[in-house]
Amino acid sequence: MVRESKLGQRECPYCDDPPYISFNWPYAINDSNDKLHFMAKQLDLMESLKFGFLYSCGLCGQRWYLDDAEMLMSRIPDDKYSLLMEWNERDLTPTESQRVTLDSIGGTEADFYGNGRGLIRIPCLATIGDQIIDPAIVLISKTPPIQNYLVNIKLFKSGTVIQATDFALSIEVRIATINAEEMRNGFSPTVVQAIQGRNFILNGTCDLFSYGDVLGCDIQLSKNLRSWRECSGQYYSLSDFNFATYLFADWFEGCEQLIRS
Repeated sequence: MVRESKLGQRECPYCDDPPYISFNWPYAINDSNDKLHFMAKQLDLMESLKFGFLYSCGLCGQRWYLDDAEMLMSRIPDDKYSLLMEWNERDLTPTESQRVTLDSIGGTEADFYGNGRGLIRIPCLATIGDQIIDPAIVLISKTPPIQNYLVNIKLFKSGTVIQATDFALSIEVRIATINAEEMRNGFSPTVVQAIQGRNFILNGTCDLFSYGDVLGCDIQLSKNLRSWRECSGQYYSLSDFNFATYLFADWFEGCEQLIRS
């Protein structure tokens, strides 16, 4: 049964009850006893994309994206659909000169638990025409820009000038944050120290830092404190997601060489 919503659009008993953001595709199509199985059966393949596949619900028209590995099916927000199609139509591969600069900065990928696999992050300052974006994070992946948790998104351009940014944490600190183990739910601490002497605790994966007059370039791993429990400094909670502009670039052969670990 399909109901009419207040907006005049059809409400789907599968896509909208509950409103799934993403789900495991192999599990959904193979487990005949799960509600997701019946939801998956309503999804029709619309077209193959440069990475992954575009699906649509036959009941309500909701668009879905299946990743290139055919593992994760993700809902496409209506306000991200046009950007996804532009992402699909454009070549977003960094040039050779851009790759050299990106390699000099160094990238990171998955954390200790595998989160972020297939997403290479490189913090930088980006100049696009007359626009200076600082800080930016070049995101090299096969994933389209459909994430609601990313506030600022742009597509990478071949004419983009990439430079190092003072907001970026050193590669040593960035690697430490992706290797941080979870101490309790949602808390994976890394103890660092500013050259000005103040201690901070980073939580989870961090690429950038800005707190008062302290920037990422001022931060180093703590040489005196062995544990976050010994730290009486400021707990740092500003998320890169809200702080940075993400520049989506295409995955290319050999891009794994940009990853530091």
